[in-house]
Amino acid sequence: MLRNYIDFDQWKEQLRKKLLEKKIIEQVTAGMVLPDHAAILHYYETHTDAFTTKRQVKFRQIVTSDLRTAKNLQNRLRKGEDFETVARQGSRAPEAKNGGLVGWVEKGQLEKAMDRALFSLKPGQVSPIIHSPYGYHIFQVLASRPAGVRPLLEVTKEIEENLSLTNRRAFLAGWLKKRRKHVKVHIDSKIFQLLEQ
Repeated sequence: MLRNYIDFDQWKEQLRKKLLEKKIIEQVTAGMVLPDHAAILHYYETHTDAFTTKRQVKFRQIVTSDLRTAKNLQNRLRKGEDFETVARQGSRAPEAKNGGLVGWVEKGQLEKAMDRALFSLKPGQVSPIIHSPYGYHIFQVLASRPAGVRPLLEVTKEIEENLSLTNRRAFLAGWLKKRRKHVKVHIDSKIFQLLEQ
């Protein structure tokens, strides 16, 4: 078990090399220009499948382990209590502390009964009690998005980061290739044989 550990001096040397490598990469790529609008637009238009989404809903939920508790919580909601408050007090789901807020999900992402119930509701509506393998659920849909392609404005930053990373990797690969041409490398096959033993 201890053979996987390295001593402090080895660790320090590895850290020094990593930091040096990071500094070199930062210096070498410092002058790189960010992708322009034309490059971003071209990427967007040629990769629409990457930005296509299914129908989505943003929702809150209350989850209980038994039907009786779920019915009691449902009655509180029918009497006008706030969904967020009831979820905080009665749900056993991890998101209970956030008022039951789950966030956005795409159609087909959840268990079938849950998916069917959620995507049949309009924003503001509360579901009847739904049974699933996870317990008894009550959902409240907060918002909905139709299926479609996400707008360019929404994905511009994501595309810019993706193109920058791709350009940076290509630039570094070229830079390293040039450097290797000027460096003489000697491979000692005896060392490789020792390592294979």
